[in-house]
Order: sequence, then structure tokens, then C-alpha cells
Amino acid sequence: MEENKKEYSTGYRKPPKEHQFRPGQSGNPRGRPKRKYKTVKEIFTEISRELITITENGVSRKVTKLEAFFKQIFNSGLQGKDRASKTILNYAEKYNVKQQGEEPSIIFVEVRDKKDIATTEYLREQIKERQRAEGIEPDED
Repeated sequence: MEENKKEYSTGYRKPPKEHQFRPGQSGNPRGRPKRKYKTVKEIFTEISRELITITENGVSRKVTKLEAFFKQIFNSGLQGKDRASKTILNYAEKYNVKQQGEEPSIIFVEVRDKKDIATTEYLREQIKERQRAEGIEPDED
């Protein structure tokens, strides 16, 4: 019986010694295979950055597909197509696009107590900093 314990027995989850991994050797030497597909984000980015040639006012030039797409939406909106107009306005609102020389929005705050005054002062300072960063001279109160 002691001889059997000293010998290595093979069986369930016990491969023969000659088939076990050597010390320092991985069980998966080639590693996990790379994925063969691209994500939607990768595909979109790749396609939107491709260059195409467009002709504007008789002049040909190369632009990205994304830029051409937005030009096409703008042109459709200018032709009076409601869906394109809504798309343009949604993008303008989403990305906070302003017309050149457009004034910043006016915010009215109802002041009730000292805490509101402190909050209002903080917001004023934040607005002034943002205006300075955008190159707009803030109004001094």
C-alpha cells in the first residue's frame, strides 16, 4: 500500500507526469486569439474619417465623409426639408453651437436667503470665467 502512495497515480484531473506543463511554461503558449471583428465605434470612426472629393461652386476639394454628411444635411435644411432642419437644430443645441456675435443667455435667479446669495455669486464668477475663456469681455456689475 505504501508503494502505491509513493507512485503517482493518473486519473480524473491528474494527467500523466510526461503530459503535465513544465515549470515556467504556460498552459496557453499562443495566448488568447485576437478578436476578428471591429466594434461599431471603430467602424463608424474609420468610415467617417475617410476622404472623398466634393465639388462646391466649381471647385473640387477633399473632405471627410462626416463633413460631407453635415454639409448635405445643411443643404437639405436650407431647401426647406423639415427633418433636416430639426436635425441641424438638435446638433446645434447638443453641441452648444452659437451664431457669431451671439450674446450669452441671461439667467434670472430669485434670491431668498444668504445661501442663495452665495450660490448666485458663485454662479456669476463661473459665468465670468467661462466668458473670459471664450474671449468675451464679461460685464462688471
